[in-house]
Amino acid sequence: MTSKYKQIDTRDCSLYVFKYFLENFKDKHVNIDELKFQTTYDENGVSLSNFDKIINLYNW
Repeated sequence: MTSKYKQIDTRDCSLYVFKYFLENFKDKHVNIDELKFQTTYDENGVSLSNFDKIINLYNW
């Protein structure tokens, strides 16, 4: 089975998971680059507080 999601950077994991949930549970298609643009990264990836802000933008 091949995935249609191709994660390049390990710091993007939470964004790809959120994209999956948006598409499969809300039937909302968002470009991964749009999610990345709205994200503030630190050295380990996306902080929980920043991730919370992003998912709230999509009424999750």
